[in-house]
Amino acid sequence: MITKEEKIEIFENTISSLRRKSISDKELINVRELILDRQAEKFRRLPLD
Repeated sequence: MITKEEKIEIFENTISSLRRKSISDKELINVRELILDRQAEKFRRLPLD
């Protein structure tokens, strides 16, 4: 399971690399949503035990 710290690190690393590429705010928001969607999918697959 991904810890909160790992989620933050993944997000920060992704955002910093995207900023270096000088993308627009709209694209940044889209990438953030994609990251959150991927994380949500991982949690959906976990057993409910």
